[in-house]
Order: sequence, then C-alpha cells, then structure tokens
Amino acid sequence: MLCNTEGDEQRMNRNLETLMQKRVDGLLLLCTETHQPSPEIMQRYPSVPTVMMDWAPFDGTSDLIQDNSLLGGDMATQQSD
Repeated sequence: MLCNTEGDEQRMNRNLETLMQKRVDGLLLLCTETHQPSPEIMQRYPSVPTVMMDWAPFDGTSDLIQDNSLLGGDMATQQSD
C-alpha cells in the first residue's frame, strides 16, 4: 500500500493510524525534515517493523536506510583516466 501525504502532517498521521489499524506487515517511511511521524502512533504499535529512508526523524526502534549524497556527488564528479 502506498500513501502520499503531499506534505500534510495531519494527513501523514491519519494515514499512519489507518495503516496500523489495518495491521500492515511493516512500514517503509520517507519523511521530510519538517514533518515527523507521531511518536504516540508509533508507540501504540511497537511490533510493526519500520524502516526509515534518508533520515531518522524520531527516536524509535526503526532501521534506517541513509544515503551519503556528499560522497555520491564527489564520486560522480571524479574523472577516471
């Protein structure tokens, strides 16, 4: 199931609550730096595996997939002879 919140924090939390109530097997979250998942919602469902992408916006038990844009940009600009 895919949800897009269009940058609306309330919509994000409603979507999270709905997904959790439907007993999803896990969550893959890509959030913005200004909008974080509600800690209250996440704490109500501690058994749902969660993976954060790009950054970890809250203190939780989720796994994290994070890129290194600085290193990637540096590697992309290197010339090989």
